[in-house]
Amino acid sequence: MYLKVKRFSDMLLSLIFIIILFPFFIIIMIILKLIGIKNPFYSQKRSAKHNKEFTIYKFRTIDEKKSIPKFCLFLRKKGVDELLQLFNILKGDMSFVGPRPWIVEYSKYFNDTQMKRLDVLPGLTGLAQVSDCKNIFEKIEKDIYYVNNLSFKLDFSIFLRTIKLVLFESKKEFDINNINNEIELLKNQAEKGNGEV
Repeated sequence: MYLKVKRFSDMLLSLIFIIILFPFFIIIMIILKLIGIKNPFYSQKRSAKHNKEFTIYKFRTIDEKKSIPKFCLFLRKKGVDELLQLFNILKGDMSFVGPRPWIVEYSKYFNDTQMKRLDVLPGLTGLAQVSDCKNIFEKIEKDIYYVNNLSFKLDFSIFLRTIKLVLFESKKEFDINNINNEIELLKNQAEKGNGEV
């Protein structure tokens, strides 16, 4: 029952936020164009519920020289570049709260237990994002805990903690090296599980 209420709330709130924030989206697009980012939109394939793929939307924050302008750095630190995912939520690809949708390479190396993080819709924010996780495995553990304890109380708690982080702290940066390192750790885990050294 809660999942139906959650989906209805996601649709309603995402539509309201899109209407309210649309003028700001236009302003961000114009600024990105002015600072030299020709295409202000970025899309990428991610893993969704039941390991299905979908296209995630973001504001592009890296210019053609592979550098991050100061304005884009601000967008990334506050998570503003992720707000286009409101359209993903409206479409039903995502929810406001759930395990973050990772690039598809991650799930290739999940074991059966870790695949459980894909039992629900991915989220704009999640328990792992508001927790002090030291590595990829702790993040997955938090995601699995979320799936096993899904409730309005937990969602609301994560939502409030996310607002606090956005207002008073900066989002942690994960560059390509972090992603590659995490995938390598998962790959090593998978190889050991298959009896490989």
